[in-house]
Amino acid sequence: MTVRLTIAAAGRLVTSSMVDSAGAFLMCWTGPVRADVADVTRSSRRHPRRAPFRGWPVGPYIAPDVHVTDQFQGSAMPGAQLVDAVAVVTGGASGIGRALAERFAAEGARAVVVADLDGEGAAAVAAGLRSPAALGVRLDVTEEAAIAALAERVESEIGPVDLWISNAGVGGAPGLGTEDEWRLAFGVHVMAHVYAARHVLPRMVARGRGHFLITASAAGLLTEMDTAPYSVTKHGSVALAEWLAIQYGDSGVGFSCLCPQGVRTPMTASFGVDSATLAAGGFLEPTDVADAVVAALGDGRFLILPHPEVADYERRRAGDRDRWLAGMRRVRAKLAGLRSTERAAGSTQPAGPATESTVMSADSAEKSASSVGSNESMGA
Repeated sequence: MTVRLTIAAAGRLVTSSMVDSAGAFLMCWTGPVRADVADVTRSSRRHPRRAPFRGWPVGPYIAPDVHVTDQFQGSAMPGAQLVDAVAVVTGGASGIGRALAERFAAEGARAVVVADLDGEGAAAVAAGLRSPAALGVRLDVTEEAAIAALAERVESEIGPVDLWISNAGVGGAPGLGTEDEWRLAFGVHVMAHVYAARHVLPRMVARGRGHFLITASAAGLLTEMDTAPYSVTKHGSVALAEWLAIQYGDSGVGFSCLCPQGVRTPMTASFGVDSATLAAGGFLEPTDVADAVVAALGDGRFLILPHPEVADYERRRAGDRDRWLAGMRRVRAKLAGLRSTERAAGSTQPAGPATESTVMSADSAEKSASSVGSNESMGA
């Protein structure tokens, strides 16, 4: 049985989490609590002679001060308010990052900070924002000291950060990847978010408000068949976002993980006919992604899917992993055939590296899967 535990102390929520064993959680909780408990022994009804765990009596266990419920009450985290907010967007010089910065300004943000490895591009975006205060800065998100300095500068010169969008990303060449490619992908897609969490989240948690968004990718929920470093590290992005939401989701701070498929950017414009991105279709404009983000922030939703079909792809993948993998191998073989045909024809169009934006439906008859990458700005 899976139950939802909600524990309160001194009149305020301490934790609310899903566990498979109510008993194990109750045994671990040692702090003072206030509430009541429901029947947590449904599993013992199927096995009336077996208690939920050793040491429990058979039958309903009543523990004053703890409430157990099967309902997902209040499962969403606090929504983000954009009016009068101070927002920071990394990877903000182009693509999704730029669209988000522009949208936040249009929604009434008091200040929008655009950060990107392309400092001139960031400054140009900031100069065009309709916001009372806009700042464009150069930022290498793989440098922890740089992120710490930016967080301190914003807090001291502008005000408390209400919304941190950890959006910078990099693509990569097809294949298993070199040592440098792995180091860069891990630095941008995992450690950059860790650094931001170290230097931004403590302030938000102390204030009991704020929102922290990580741009991952549908590749982080499924896979990206061309480049291993991209796919693997985007899975890391999703896992970190989930971990942060579990650890701090009851602090008053909201968390979101953005997982888009294909989005039109200058990078995707160079892809050749063998690109999984182009083969999949379904491209969105960066402004479409911004629309999805703003809607999700208002609702306090964690997982943001600008392409809703990704949810079905993820379910199919989890439901029959072997079938999904077989479908992906068929897609890969078809793309390899396209590549051979292109080369034989002497095409000069570049195939393009795999991708910040790759989506490919495996075998359409089976509709078994999707191979995807995100399209965040190439900010670092």
